[in-house]
Amino acid sequence: MRSQKDTWDDHPNNPLIKPPFPEWLIADPTVLPAVDSPDGKWHLFAHGLLGIYHYCSYDGIHWQKAGGIISFLALRPFIFREKDRYYLFYEKVNAPFGLPYYNSHLELIHSRDLVHWSQPKTILKPRYSWHKTKNKIGNLGNPSLVKTNGFYRLYYSSGLISFSDTFFCEPGYQGVATTKKITGPYRPAKKPIIKKYSPKTLKSTTRVTNTSGGFLGLQTLFRTNLLSRESSSALHLTFSNDGLTWVTAKEPVITPNVSWKKTHVYVGSFVKNESGQKRIYYNARGSRGFFGREMIGLATSK
Repeated sequence: MRSQKDTWDDHPNNPLIKPPFPEWLIADPTVLPAVDSPDGKWHLFAHGLLGIYHYCSYDGIHWQKAGGIISFLALRPFIFREKDRYYLFYEKVNAPFGLPYYNSHLELIHSRDLVHWSQPKTILKPRYSWHKTKNKIGNLGNPSLVKTNGFYRLYYSSGLISFSDTFFCEPGYQGVATTKKITGPYRPAKKPIIKKYSPKTLKSTTRVTNTSGGFLGLQTLFRTNLLSRESSSALHLTFSNDGLTWVTAKEPVITPNVSWKKTHVYVGSFVKNESGQKRIYYNARGSRGFFGREMIGLATSK
């Protein structure tokens, strides 16, 4: 998946998943392909405003919601498999007051069957100045995990920046924490690994995966028109040899270009199907404003 020469095409069935009632957004999908699941199905986890939802599919195209909300007031999940156990990392909102800014930390639950889950465990809380914005405690979100050289490396975001045209916040920093045991304790680096943003451009959330030649990330890059104050976003690939210093590709792989994803495209999940087809599941927004609908789509590469 390291090649920048891949061409990505939107699936004709897009959007694949629409928000469940009474939600108006479903976002930040993380996907477990059938080959890695305990029941031979595809599994997808994503969040609305109320919490994290679980979807199942036989082909990764046609999805149905499985049960109720897994965790209330939880956002931006990330699924990680190790042997016969599945670990779901996510951002837990302490209280939804004070929007658009809010306080949050990172939690972890695990399961053997993706149905019955353990009690949540807090794995990381805000502690540094760049973890905080206008809220007093701070916020941590967008977790993704890789295992390298016998250690687990947890990537996460922090430091909320408000976008006036969507009434939502996006993180301004990327951090990393390490541990020898997947359940922690996690030791965060004192300084962020990505902190380059300006009033015009913001490198927001990045999901990271290992490759044979280093590390590959899928990054949301926001751009803001300084005159109109309107923002837009697209998905870019970003590369690293050591997982700490990153180079972002200039050309995006997925852009806002049709009605259901007219204004923003957000970070998603890299997977392959059983035949080796590369897939990016992502969410996108069709309009600005607080009630802009967000749905989940798929792009594939041959």
